[in-house]
Amino acid sequence: MEQRDKALFVVLLALTVGLVLNFCVLFVEPPNQSADQQCQTNSNSQCSTQQPERITFWQRTVDDPINLFTGVLALLTTALVVSGIWQGCLVIRTINLGRDEFNATHRPRIIILSLELVTTAVDDVRDEFDTAIDRERIEVLLRFVNAGDATARTKVIGSKITDNPSVGITFHEHETKRTELTSGEEGTHWIESNMLFNPHTGATERAVYCIGYISYEDAAGRARKTSFCWKLDTKSKTWVREENSPHEYAY
Repeated sequence: MEQRDKALFVVLLALTVGLVLNFCVLFVEPPNQSADQQCQTNSNSQCSTQQPERITFWQRTVDDPINLFTGVLALLTTALVVSGIWQGCLVIRTINLGRDEFNATHRPRIIILSLELVTTAVDDVRDEFDTAIDRERIEVLLRFVNAGDATARTKVIGSKITDNPSVGITFHEHETKRTELTSGEEGTHWIESNMLFNPHTGATERAVYCIGYISYEDAAGRARKTSFCWKLDTKSKTWVREENSPHEYAY
């Protein structure tokens, strides 16, 4: 039983209990005033103490037509209140179902557009013969876009430039403070590293991979994630997607 159904059940139970209590409450009829006055004027007569008569609400309703109509009206009003509460719960449930269906068919979807290679000069780099050589640090400008039909709220972007693309690596995480991306809007993220790059030959000591993920959520707060893995092509100095990598997935 859902929370809304529990609340409705409690309300209906309370109304039923209140209605039953109203029918079972005892009412005290005042004593006959004329008989009391007659006893007071006739001092010689012996008047017995008149006990108040106790009758139920149901008995009073049946004996008096006005009370009968009032009781029927009270029952109809109670039925209207109960049906109104039930209809309100059904409307709320219909709205929630419509919202869930809309979110299922109109969801955000962040995809990676490109990775741009950016290098920065590094001073005082020497080889094994203590000769100064030109080296540049590898950095990446990540570009992504919301290709879905709804707004995405990015939460965390994790990334790392490494030579080991195995599963289980530790990412450098950056909280985006729930930045919103509307449908078709693009975003960027800067990725730094300590890996060096030869600007003349484009060679690196080892293969270089840029791995990461973008964690985001939809309007209903459902967690979404896009993970990526790209490899640096040293000849063209561009990044190429690793299609078969376990880091390439989205949900």
